[in-house]
Amino acid sequence: METAGIDAFSSPIFLTASGLLQAFCIIKLIRASMEHRDYVFRFLQTVVMHSCWLMNLSAGPKHAAQGIAREVCRLRLRLAHGYLYFLVVTTGFSIISVQIGILRNQQSNAPPAFYWTILLLFGFSTAHLLFPTILQSSTLDVLYVATMAAAAFLLSPWCTRADAIPYMSIVLLAFLRLPASSFATRPSIAVAGNVGVAIVMMVRTMVDFDDSLCDGSVGTSCNVGRDIYFERAALVTEVSSFFLVAGISLSAEAVLRRTVQQGREYNEATNELSAATSLLRLTCDAVVELDEDFCLTEHSPELAAILLRDRPGSTLAGVKFTDFVATPEEAAQTARLLNGSNGHENFDDQADQAGVSAHAFHTRLVDTNSSKFRTEVFQVKYCKVGDAVRHLIGLREITDQQSLARQSVTLPACDPDDSSMSCPYRLLGSADGSPVAQANNRCSSAKSMSEGEKEVRPIVYLTLGNLTGSCSVVEASVSASSLVGIRVTELFPGMGSQSLEGLLAEVDRCEVAEEVGLLAQKQHFFKEWLVQWSPGQTDYVDGLVHILKSDSGSHQLLLCCRAANLSPLASPSGVSSEAPRQQSAASAFSILPGMPFEDRAPSLH
Repeated sequence: METAGIDAFSSPIFLTASGLLQAFCIIKLIRASMEHRDYVFRFLQTVVMHSCWLMNLSAGPKHAAQGIAREVCRLRLRLAHGYLYFLVVTTGFSIISVQIGILRNQQSNAPPAFYWTILLLFGFSTAHLLFPTILQSSTLDVLYVATMAAAAFLLSPWCTRADAIPYMSIVLLAFLRLPASSFATRPSIAVAGNVGVAIVMMVRTMVDFDDSLCDGSVGTSCNVGRDIYFERAALVTEVSSFFLVAGISLSAEAVLRRTVQQGREYNEATNELSAATSLLRLTCDAVVELDEDFCLTEHSPELAAILLRDRPGSTLAGVKFTDFVATPEEAAQTARLLNGSNGHENFDDQADQAGVSAHAFHTRLVDTNSSKFRTEVFQVKYCKVGDAVRHLIGLREITDQQSLARQSVTLPACDPDDSSMSCPYRLLGSADGSPVAQANNRCSSAKSMSEGEKEVRPIVYLTLGNLTGSCSVVEASVSASSLVGIRVTELFPGMGSQSLEGLLAEVDRCEVAEEVGLLAQKQHFFKEWLVQWSPGQTDYVDGLVHILKSDSGSHQLLLCCRAANLSPLASPSGVSSEAPRQQSAASAFSILPGMPFEDRAPSLH
């Protein structure tokens, strides 16, 4: 059936419509190029600098770092291995098809050189399958040149008839030219290799070699139907293939380099985060990770121990960090500080291009016994993959030690009747030093000692237990024997008595001896507790709390107390500014014999 082209009536319409569409496209391209000329110029400059194939086909990328170039080469080597595995499958099926045709005497009319070339490709890919080490980074270009030589030979008159050239060109484009362009070490090599294939294609479409290969016979088998339409189709196919291969090669170069750069940036961010985590673990009592809603991403045994939430089966994962803050006002302030929106200019200035920033501030946390203690918070805010915001938080209790941060948040005013302003008791690790260290950040009403001055602070011992349903003093040092029988609520008004009763109740709730032993291994100490020695005598004491077990099996608490810095007994004169003290347990406290605690030079903030 003969086919006709566009008739004479429709030709002007076709030319007009196509010309208008082409004009619209050209105008749009020119307008877009003018509007985005800076971007177009940078793109062309990047192509020229990184490919260098327009100016020097043999030159590699001049401005690429050596490390990135090596990693890109390793990625290309992996692509080459994968391509050869793919080639052994495709050529293997082709060989099977040829074998079946030979056995059935139903071979195609392709020249014999075509089958031998396919067999050669199958043999090379099989050798790589058996010995993968024959392919190295240094031989990638050799493999690419060999592949392009095979493609050019398959387009030659010895392998392909002229009427099958367009079809063969498309097949070679899909199975050889496009995949191979991804593992050429430089785009210039990929373009140069395809120039050879394009030359063979052009010669085949313009010069007739087929008559000389027809074994001297003249017939329909040698009539390839060569005409102007055939040549035009072959040229359009080859030009499109050439630019497609060149674009794929340049795109592969850009994608591989971007992949390597992103991998390096990810590894660098991971290493920085790991270093920050390690540093925080060295200086902080607990390190946790919060999500963008300030919820813990996983359970933290250290934080659970500090907050007395380390009961078996309990977890802190998913709990908001602000739920551990002492008051709602401080929780709201902590949330603003974590977001970096509380007027701290340095917080936003420290954020780098990777979205990582660091910050430090002070707040107060509360445990399950409603005991509040001052805590220094170190924050590292960063973004994970997918722009998920995370907060790496280091918590360091500063009730007994100096703050590491240069700036801190102003805490609420100190209430002398609220022992929560100085940690009622806290948990210490076995690696900690002196159980009672120098106090920092005193209340404004406290009398500070001169720098370097020390004095002896005697110790008094008290044993607390449940007598007649209430926690009372069971035993005491001889100098404080008048305190025996007094209730804890009378001896330690405020939060002190609640903390001691809460700790004793916590011990009594333990069902097995292992839980009691675990709780007893922790060291509990308090500082600057308000104590009522007598109806007319108040004082401030520091001390330790130990868990005891009596012969009857009941649990008791042993308190080791000494005068705090807020106490008049700790002043250099040793005399209160108030009226002369009566002879009582307080006066006996000042002359109690015993080994004083090691003191440090005070420092005020």
